[in-house]
Amino acid sequence: MPQVSEAHVDDELARAQRELNEAREQLAATAEVLRVISRSPMDVQPVFDTIVTSAARLCDAGFSAVARFEDGLLHLVALNNMSSQEMEAFHSLFPRAPGRNFIMGRAFVDGRPVHVDDVLTDPDYDPRTLSVLQGLMRYRTFIAIPILREGVPIAVIGCGRAALRRNRPRPCDYPQARAHDGR
Repeated sequence: MPQVSEAHVDDELARAQRELNEAREQLAATAEVLRVISRSPMDVQPVFDTIVTSAARLCDAGFSAVARFEDGLLHLVALNNMSSQEMEAFHSLFPRAPGRNFIMGRAFVDGRPVHVDDVLTDPDYDPRTLSVLQGLMRYRTFIAIPILREGVPIAVIGCGRAALRRNRPRPCDYPQARAHDGR
């Protein structure tokens, strides 16, 4: 039987602990969103505010946003950790039709999470979006996750990081948010 080194066991233990901590973070964020939903079943704004805050924390993001699909367009409904100038810049880009030329639109259209390591090198990224947001925010990595109801996108969460991140994805890079339809 091959002998396992103590260093290998320590590495595996550390990895398992990180994964457990990330799973706990996701469960805590999910529990918080569910608490908000139960307290305000008719008012969705507190839910979006909680989602945008939780997403930033889970994704280790510098800022985050949520856009809701309505009347054929994505409308910003919540922003997190942005100055008033940054919020104004973000709002100047919405409402807008979902499309593959911006990361939140790409995640919405594809119905799956999208992680772009470096927005400055993404050949499909809309030059206007890049110009408007990079003028103030200077982010490099962006993650977008669709919110699905019965498998159909109804909204999208976006999280940006100033630092370029090519390392392993965080847990928010994988799951798709699922909306509860009250049934």
